[in-house]
Amino acid sequence: MARFRILLSACWLWLGTAGATPPDQPPSASSTSAEGCSATDQLVVLSGNDLMPLVGTPVRELSVLSASPTGLRPIVFQVDRRDAQGRYIIEDAAGAESGDPLLGLHDELVFLASDAGARLSDIARRSKTAKLAEIRLGETPGMPPSWVYASNSKYPHPVRGNPYIQYNAERDLITSAAYQLGFDLQLPFLVDVFRWKTDTGEGWSPDIVDTMKIRHRGTFLGFIPFTRTHRDYSSRLTGVKAGPLRVIRRTENRIRVLWHLKTPAVHIDYVVMPGGFVMDTVIDIPFDVGLFFGGIETLTTVDWNQNPELPDLMVGMPGHHGTAVINGHMSAEKQAFNLLQAHQFTVTSSLGEMLVSLEIPPGVPLTPWLYLRDALNETDPPEKRTGQFGNIGFRTTGWEHIDTQVQHVKFTVCLKPEQQLR
Repeated sequence: MARFRILLSACWLWLGTAGATPPDQPPSASSTSAEGCSATDQLVVLSGNDLMPLVGTPVRELSVLSASPTGLRPIVFQVDRRDAQGRYIIEDAAGAESGDPLLGLHDELVFLASDAGARLSDIARRSKTAKLAEIRLGETPGMPPSWVYASNSKYPHPVRGNPYIQYNAERDLITSAAYQLGFDLQLPFLVDVFRWKTDTGEGWSPDIVDTMKIRHRGTFLGFIPFTRTHRDYSSRLTGVKAGPLRVIRRTENRIRVLWHLKTPAVHIDYVVMPGGFVMDTVIDIPFDVGLFFGGIETLTTVDWNQNPELPDLMVGMPGHHGTAVINGHMSAEKQAFNLLQAHQFTVTSSLGEMLVSLEIPPGVPLTPWLYLRDALNETDPPEKRTGQFGNIGFRTTGWEHIDTQVQHVKFTVCLKPEQQLR
């Protein structure tokens, strides 16, 4: 993912401040990540710490503007609120937020990098009639810098046009211009629908996902082995924030440990963008896991759909020469994938490419391994189609060493549709 260097003017250009021209190079600087997976839909995500002049501003009074030949034009943006632990603030399953929220230090302002424009040449004159904050997106290789402007007004600029991503609450389905993403009705933290946008038929490929799976293995009290699967989970959808650029969807999940004893709630947020999505698992366990459990490993995988209407799938790793064709039969080459410590893998077909990455925060004592089972003669419920057809993902070990601090373990899926593979 690209990195943007954000330079923000240290003060507002206030109404009626004659001669208040900004310096050639704004004095304050900070950095932020850009979320998204292609040059066409790259999202710039700024935290409140990057936007100090805006902190405390009512969110509904904000506008984000870009310079055009005819003047400033409003661009699509959204504000997603976070608490001090980095958890998104979502009020209810309908996405409604109560009150009149103010932009906070941990909140995020999101817009498309492609909407940024040139710097205003008459910013001093404009400062007499408007109050603007100037945000500079620093240089990336081969590209000049660009700017956007934030405005604070009780009459914000309206933005017309269709959203870049849409949420269907009745079907629990998210749609962008490139793909559709849907979830299991009984266990809504699991993905069970993925379709690529196509130029043929009804405009969408058949569902390429059989089902997503999460497995836990280890010992309890040092000598009682256990395995936990989908049958041991309870899950419910607790909130959705549907904006024009990102849909944030939260589930609350618990795992049965023994008899009717369940773990504390584990929240999983899906942050879905035009060019990909993030599965953010928020770990907030109030006790020392290692006192009760040992040798814990977790499998997070996707079993693909063996549909004759779908093209062949290939699995690979960035920087690794070997690739494997998914055909329902294990091989020595595929077995070798399971011996690799890895943070990334790719799944490619003529419909598009998925780059799947696992982000473990520094200091979190988890070790990631690639996991691959491609064996139609092996069952691993709850498959809709019998047999493991390219069941691939990550095996993580070391969970018994997790401490009691709030941690975020993220799976990021970057998407490149077939038009971008040409």
